[in-house]
Amino acid sequence: SQQVGSVREQNNLSIWLGDYYTDRQNYAEASHYLRLALDHLSQEENSRDLYLSLEALSVFAKLAVQTQQSHLAAELLGFIQFQLEGYSREFGLINVINQRRFIGSLETVRKAMTEDEFQITWHQGQAITMEQAVELALETIERPEGQK
Repeated sequence: SQQVGSVREQNNLSIWLGDYYTDRQNYAEASHYLRLALDHLSQEENSRDLYLSLEALSVFAKLAVQTQQSHLAAELLGFIQFQLEGYSREFGLINVINQRRFIGSLETVRKAMTEDEFQITWHQGQAITMEQAVELALETIERPEGQK
């Protein structure tokens, strides 16, 4: 269990560093740490850690927001919200991810898109799987800043 704890702590640190570098607009470093976290979380023994997976994806959404990739961000946010609803019902947890980051990203995205665009993309996000959300998140890293 000590090894599992250290893996979880490494993932948590990678996500925190991804968020930190996103705030400082050092997107190369943010991408590096977020990819590390996703690589860890996609390994079979870590794949059940829904909390950390959603936390990592919320930082990817924030990265997408900051690099003007509103559609990607809205899709990721829709996915996260949908997963959180099930997670909260099952475990009775409300604040399972950083709510301030999530809501800040959501508000920015809603301002950047028409209501129709937002609703369509949000619902697309709610219809995808964790694997598809991870692929979307990796697209966030690979797309140049501001490209749709």
